Amino acid sequence: MEMPRFSETRSDAEMTPRLSNIRIVQLTPEDWEILRKLKLTSLQQDPIAFLDYQDGMDTYLKRTEYEWRKKLDEQTSSTVYVFAEENGEFIGMVNARIDEKKQEALIQHLYVDPDHRGQMVGKRLLETLLQKLKGRGIGKAKLAVLETQKPAIRLYESLGFEKMSEFLDLRGDRLYKSFRMELVL
Repeated sequence: MEMPRFSETRSDAEMTPRLSNIRIVQLTPEDWEILRKLKLTSLQQDPIAFLDYQDGMDTYLKRTEYEWRKKLDEQTSSTVYVFAEENGEFIGMVNARIDEKKQEALIQHLYVDPDHRGQMVGKRLLETLLQKLKGRGIGKAKLAVLETQKPAIRLYESLGFEKMSEFLDLRGDRLYKSFRMELVL
């Protein structure tokens, strides 16, 4: 595959590899093993990005097939999932938990395989998720992010999220400064 040539003044778009083989897709309850694998992989690769590694691992390993399937059933689930796939391999995901009463969603678990980071996969996942939330009548999206996750913060800000507050977040045995961010849809 020939790499694109860059001009002297490189824009982000010019520096980003082409995404022609990457598709943003939905999974069905029958695809529950893909969701399980992505959740476990993301927790192993980026444990700091999640509240508690051991609790998360225990939760995912104890979850039954029925529970995994139910998560992917958009008719009954209060959680919306979006996935990225390249040539049959699932390389990313994001989900949001919906609070219908408040018409808000809490975005959780944005994960992109390390080999595909910096290629706008996360942005495409989030854009698709935000469109799905709008389509369900959700008026606001919220999330929390560690201050150390600078690429994620830049991504969220590029989509219009604003920092609303700061807080200290205990991850393992360490405290991290974190931000609550929001976007009006």
